[in-house]
Amino acid sequence: MKKKITISFFTRKPIKNYHFSIENFYKELLNFKEKKIEIIQKELPFESKGILKRVYLIIWSFFNQENINHISGDINFINFFLNKKKNILTILDLYSLKRLRGLKRFIYKLIWLEIPIRRSSKIITISENIKKELCKNFILKKNIIEVIPCSISKIFKINKKKLNLKNPHILFIGTAENKNLIRAIKVLKNLNVKITIIGKLKEEHLKLLSKNKIRYQNFINQSQKQIYSHYVKSDILFYPSIYEGFGIPILEAQAVGRLVITSTFLKETAGKGAIYVNPLNVNDMRNKIVLLIRSRKKIKFIINEGFKNLKKYKLHNIRKKYIKVYKSFYEDFNYY
Repeated sequence: MKKKITISFFTRKPIKNYHFSIENFYKELLNFKEKKIEIIQKELPFESKGILKRVYLIIWSFFNQENINHISGDINFINFFLNKKKNILTILDLYSLKRLRGLKRFIYKLIWLEIPIRRSSKIITISENIKKELCKNFILKKNIIEVIPCSISKIFKINKKKLNLKNPHILFIGTAENKNLIRAIKVLKNLNVKITIIGKLKEEHLKLLSKNKIRYQNFINQSQKQIYSHYVKSDILFYPSIYEGFGIPILEAQAVGRLVITSTFLKETAGKGAIYVNPLNVNDMRNKIVLLIRSRKKIKFIINEGFKNLKKYKLHNIRKKYIKVYKSFYEDFNYY
């Protein structure tokens, strides 16, 4: 390797009032110095909305190429005019492919997935589950996909306290459809709990919270430090998503030392450090929480397993994996 590798790391412009853990992960990931690598984060000038803005973003990206172009999730379409040999594409999840129907699904699959995948020489996913989905839905060479998980900010450190399971303070992060908030509200009906919800609430959420007389707080546009303070005040992270690419809040809660209740399909992320529920079954979720409130059995064990689980996701090691991919990618295509 004869010269410094310069990488354009393209990230989406954050959407106001929504909390995306992945953006915080990327900020931490890119905060390092490496002699042979320079990563330039290039946040898109506009949100990905509307045809004209997206066309502009495609053209803007063309004029912001470097030795390697890494498109980091949800803005896959911007690689249309980029040099294919230099393109790395991160695919965070395939949720829109599942939820969309008809013409919208066809357009999304073509513009956000099929063409960008063809226009890339390397694909990074954040979990084995997403890799399996990709291989199921698209024809891909085995050596093109790399699984590199996420990590969390060093802000999320242990804060010991005796968990209040008789009158627990529950933290719920995210209000998008896949976060399963409507079922979660139904689960908590008539239970002696308080819930803090991070994310913009819809009218449907507000009506259901009021109808079920649930004590709640709601916060939007929270910084990393503010999110950490919510974990500190909480006893339980309730994260019953029906779909996730990875589930970063699980690791954040484990790092702080809080009990995690999450969906069975997220075992890859949470390991033994969580209580698992069927996210589509209100009775199953409710029964698990009721049993939890009545008993402290295995709670200490689960929290300790959460600390052990975090060892797999140390930022230093995740960063090493990215650096290795960049160097190997550069050498494979002989960019000298």
